[in-house]
Amino acid sequence: LSLTTNTVQLSTSPVTTVGNVTIAAANAVSIGASAGIDATAATISISANQNDGGTESFSMVSGTSLTTTSSSDSAIVILVNTVAGGAGAGGAEVALLSATNGRVTVNVRPNGSSGGGAITDTNAGAANIAASTAVLLAATGIGWSFPVTTGLVFRHVSACPRCYLCPW
Repeated sequence: LSLTTNTVQLSTSPVTTVGNVTIAAANAVSIGASAGIDATAATISISANQNDGGTESFSMVSGTSLTTTSSSDSAIVILVNTVAGGAGAGGAEVALLSATNGRVTVNVRPNGSSGGGAITDTNAGAANIAASTAVLLAATGIGWSFPVTTGLVFRHVSACPRCYLCPW
């Protein structure tokens, strides 16, 4: 599945693929109630707020998930704002990202500057990330209303003034 457009909203049914999933949106990407993505053993790559500005974000409703059995370092990658260093201030609202043996990356400040938003928990304490490795990069915090809950072998958190990660 490869999709490049202005805004993406998955809202009523889960999507299952047997190949890689690549979604790129100039503005917001949202995973609504009863939706989600299962990429079987393939990778999932989602980019939101790719138009160099605004506060559009990536969001998931509690109870939804992005799932893969891929063991790669790019099993699930969520990128919000642009690598080129746009003025984007979007964040990521995460319910469940599951890459059993792979890496989950959530990056809301891809240009390495202070731009970008936060990574927050939308499922009130249930697991957010199930993976062997997670890389979380945010400018304004990771999971401060509810801690981002993980079951990880290794944790890497960068430039995070308010970071709250909890093991299962």
